[in-house]
Amino acid sequence: AAPAAPAVCHGDIGHANVAFDASGAAGLFDWEFVTQGADLDDLAEAAAMLVPLLDRDLTHRGLPHPLDHRARLAALATGAGVAPETILAHLPVLLERMTARVERFGAAGIPPWDGFLAGDQPGVLAAIRDVADRLLTS
Repeated sequence: AAPAAPAVCHGDIGHANVAFDASGAAGLFDWEFVTQGADLDDLAEAAAMLVPLLDRDLTHRGLPHPLDHRARLAALATGAGVAPETILAHLPVLLERMTARVERFGAAGIPPWDGFLAGDQPGVLAAIRDVADRLLTS
C-alpha cells in the first residue's frame, strides 16, 4: 500500500482554541501553527489537551476532578472512529516532535517557543506521555 499523504494539522489544539456552543465543540480557530503531519496528530493532541490527560487547571475549565480519563478518551475515540489505543500509541510520536520544536525554537529565543521553554513545556509534555503510557499499558 502507498504511504498516507500528509494531513493538514491545526497544530495547537487546546481549550483556548476551540469554539463551543450548546451542543459541544463547534470549531477551531487560531491557526498560526498549522503544519503538515500525520492524520492522527490533531486527534492525539486533542486527547492530550482536551481530555485532558493531565489534571491541571480543571476548575476554571468547569471539568470534574478527578477526571475519568478512560471514559473521556473513549468518547473522543468513538467520535473519531478509532480505538483509544490507536490514539495513545501515536501520542509519544507527536509529543516527541512537539518537545523537539519547543527545545529548538525556544533555545533560539523565538516567541512563543521561548516562553514555552521557560514555562517547562517539555516537562509538561513528558508528564502527558507518562499518563498516556499508563493508560496504554494498564
